[in-house]
Amino acid sequence: MGIVGAIAIGAYRWHLGTQELPANLEAVRLPIKPLTFDAREIADLPQPVQRYFRAALKDGQPLIVAARAFHEGTFNLSETAEKWSAFNSTQVVITQRPGFDWDGRIAMIPAINAFVHDAYLSGEGILHAALLGLVTLADLRDTPEAAQEQFLQTKLQTDQ
Repeated sequence: MGIVGAIAIGAYRWHLGTQELPANLEAVRLPIKPLTFDAREIADLPQPVQRYFRAALKDGQPLIVAARAFHEGTFNLSETAEKWSAFNSTQVVITQRPGFDWDGRIAMIPAINAFVHDAYLSGEGILHAALLGLVTLADLRDTPEAAQEQFLQTKLQTDQ
């Protein structure tokens, strides 16, 4: 099998193996109550938070239950040096039951991508990265540390 075949098989395998994450995220989403913003509900929050919400939201405005974002940019592959690589990703975030799924492709070298899923779903943190979608580089899940890290990311995303 040539490199082109490995690239195609890896991308296909990654897609099949990870398509359940966004579906599971949608399956655990809970209906929100209330459906619209009511400024009376923020009366007990600190004044700076109240000011922000009053500036950003209007009474009666529908509350967001989910968002999808597409990203393109650069990602630093090194903790100690400047080693930037192009990436693109899709991210889905839900607010009730808090969760997210970040599905990214990071260019390692031309035509060779690392596929990455960074997710928080039903209390489980998941970080899975694989070169070409075939060779596992990282697979962190089912640990309290992974869940806490991903939950904190979810809180930061849903509180914005």
